[in-house]
Amino acid sequence: MTEAAVRESVLAYLKKRFAKGYFVSFPGSALVSGVPDIVGTAPELGGRFIGIALKTKTGRTSKLQEWNINRIRGARGIAGVVRNPSDLTAMLKEEDDAGRGATEGT
Repeated sequence: MTEAAVRESVLAYLKKRFAKGYFVSFPGSALVSGVPDIVGTAPELGGRFIGIALKTKTGRTSKLQEWNINRIRGARGIAGVVRNPSDLTAMLKEEDDAGRGATEGT
């Protein structure tokens, strides 16, 4: 699966799962290095920020991407690497299971 295909499927999932959410996608190198490819928030996430780094099956994160993911998490946001929509589902479930309310209201 290409990164563009991952992006398309993840955005479709987010739109379906979080109908009132607001998500922005930054394809390729449109932004500064290390910034997540998709960022946003949704009422269903309790207003929490979400940052998603998209990767292919073999893609690797840079140290800067890992630093940004950890920084978002440290600020009580939701962040991680997604290679397919099931990774996003697992990331949100993990947040919910941690009792942080990531999927509250869904």
